[in-house]
Amino acid sequence: MVQKVTRKSWQRIPDRYELMKSLPEDPPYSRAFCYATSGAECFALVCPIPAEQAMPYGNPQEVIDGIHRTLGDDQGLIEVEGGITAAGHRFLYSMVKTLQKSGGVQYFLRMNIGYTRCTMQVQGVFDETGTTGIRDSMVYLLLSRQGTVKTTEKGMEGWVSDPYDPSYTRGVCMNCSERREFDAQFPQHPLSEMRRFAAEVIRMN
Repeated sequence: MVQKVTRKSWQRIPDRYELMKSLPEDPPYSRAFCYATSGAECFALVCPIPAEQAMPYGNPQEVIDGIHRTLGDDQGLIEVEGGITAAGHRFLYSMVKTLQKSGGVQYFLRMNIGYTRCTMQVQGVFDETGTTGIRDSMVYLLLSRQGTVKTTEKGMEGWVSDPYDPSYTRGVCMNCSERREFDAQFPQHPLSEMRRFAAEVIRMN
């Protein structure tokens, strides 16, 4: 049975995220938050779940394998990370992207933080808005000039690769522009905001 988590616990997310009105279909004791940048619309749903439903904190490879088995043709794995929060709680999160039919990319975050009596679950959706593809184009141009990626008869070599298994090619694998090292250059991009959000939640809990 899930016990009600205090408002203080489930609202330990960045202050820039505004509290939204709950919907009837939202999970019990959940809170919804939103935020927008010039290039992203961000939504986060925070709620408690039973501890037995949490991701396997000590086995991120199990999460990676599970994601690989279920990815759609329009999806790709970005990141899976686990560890200990600033307050000493175990955490694990996954990040997956989906190509939107209307253009742009949607990034999805699932994060679990283990408390004594329950697990705090954060589900975030970060949509690319405005003029899409700028990050991809600029980084591709940079890396092509450096010779890191090349356009050949077979396509763009060195541009896409699953972050955990180079032999995995199903779906839309992570591309070089989605590496963490480029986040600072594109702070308004949804992936940059998603990583920033996750890091802040880890520090705040």
